[in-house]
Amino acid sequence: MDSRVSHIGGLGVIQSNALSSKASIGYLLLGSVVMFASSGLLSAKPDVDAYVYMILTGLGSYISYVPYNSVLFERLIAYTGAEATVSFPMAVSDAVGYLGTMAVYLVSTFVVPKPTGDGDKTPAEEYAVYLNFFQLFGCVTAIAGGVAYTVAYFYYFVMFPRKHAVKESPDVGCGWSESDDTSNDDDESDE
Repeated sequence: MDSRVSHIGGLGVIQSNALSSKASIGYLLLGSVVMFASSGLLSAKPDVDAYVYMILTGLGSYISYVPYNSVLFERLIAYTGAEATVSFPMAVSDAVGYLGTMAVYLVSTFVVPKPTGDGDKTPAEEYAVYLNFFQLFGCVTAIAGGVAYTVAYFYYFVMFPRKHAVKESPDVGCGWSESDDTSNDDDESDE
C-alpha cells in the first residue's frame, strides 16, 4: 500500500466517529505545522534548495487538504447526528479553495511589484519579491488554518461535546437504518 494514502486511509478504520474526527483535525494541524515550518526554514536559511522547499510546502498543503475533504466532514456529520450529506460542505470548501487560488493569482499579478528588467539587479534578485510573497502567504495560510482547526476542535469536542451522538459503532453512516424506511404503500392503495 502506498504510504501517502495509508495514514489518511487509516482514519477510515477507526470505528469511533469522535476519535476519527479528532485524528482528522490532528492531521490538519500537522499540515499547518509543516507548512509553517517550511516557510520558516526559507526565512532562516535563504539558500535552502528550492526543490526541498516546494516539496515541504506541497506536503503541508496536501496533509491539510485530503483529510478535510475526505474524512472530516463525513465523520463530523455522523458524530453530531446532523441530517446531512457530505456533498454540500465539500462543494463549499472546494469553492473557497478555488477562490483562494484566484486571490493568490490576482494578488501576485496586480499587487506584487513586477521585475523591471532595467539591468540594475540580477534576475534572481528581481524575482525574489515573488519568493517573499510565497513565503509570507505560506505563513499566513498556515497560521490561519492552524487557528481555524484549533477553534473547530474546541467547538466540537470541548465547548459542545456530543455525548450521545448518532452512534459510536463500526457503522459510520448518518444513522439511517431499514427501520426508518417508511414506505407509503397505504397511500397508493387509497387512490
